[in-house]
Parts: sequence; C-alpha cells; structure tokens
Amino acid sequence: MNKAFVREVDPPDPSCPVPRGCGATGSNVPLTALRAQLSPEDAARFPEGAYYCATPTCPVAFFDRYGAQVETTALRDVPFPKDPEGLVCACLSIRSEQIIDDARAGRRERMRSIVDAIRSDSGRCANTAVNGRPCEVEARRLFLQHFEPAPGS
Repeated sequence: MNKAFVREVDPPDPSCPVPRGCGATGSNVPLTALRAQLSPEDAARFPEGAYYCATPTCPVAFFDRYGAQVETTALRDVPFPKDPEGLVCACLSIRSEQIIDDARAGRRERMRSIVDAIRSDSGRCANTAVNGRPCEVEARRLFLQHFEPAPGS
C-alpha cells in the first residue's frame, strides 16, 4: 500500500507526570501566562512553553514534555479549583466565593456583567489567567452549580 494513504499516528496528548502528578491531560499555556504566574527562575524552566494541570487535587501546576514541572505552591495566586477559594477570573480579580455568593442569592446581573467584561477584553486572560484562557466557562459552571433563584422569580 502506498504510504500517501496511510494516516500517521498522532503524538499522545501531554499528560501530567506521574508519580508527583496525576496523569491527567494538560492544556497548552502561552508563555505570557507562565511569566505572569511564576517567578522568572521558574518560568525559565519552560523555554518552549508548558501545559497546565487543572486537576484540583494534583500538586503539579505546570509541566512540559521533557520532565520539567512546577508545583501549585510556586504560583503567584493559586486559582480555583486548585484552591477552592481561589481566583476564578484573574484578570477581573474575582474569587470563587464571590460567584458562589451571587449564585446563592439569585443575583444574575453580576454574572452577566462578568461575562460582558470577559468578552470585551479576553486578551487580558492570555496575560493573567493561569491557563491563558478566558474564565467564562468556569465562572458560568460555578455560578450554575450554586444558583438558587430569588424568591418570586
């Protein structure tokens, strides 16, 4: 058979290194996010970028394909869900407790304003969020998980 018609095997997705890590698939993180979250010394360990492990119980925050890794304790501000009270949105400085309080009180307006702010300048997320991505999905998920409609609505 001609090799032109044979599909190459895709390389495996990077996974959090075991035994210290959890083995979960990591998400690619831009260098700007690494530099925002780590000391210059720790960021220098990842010259080609890194992956973020979002597993709440895993001590590893960033890792690369070559075995370098940095634990969550090295982050400037440990984010939600690794810290249950951590930042959900680094660029807006919104913690999980604020979103949960609004959800339990049935306050949808603040969630709408958060989403509008995220969508208006999602470029900030690449520079401040631990994973370099907008927090809209995580913020909405957390809000809906704890949402209690206000009486009479």
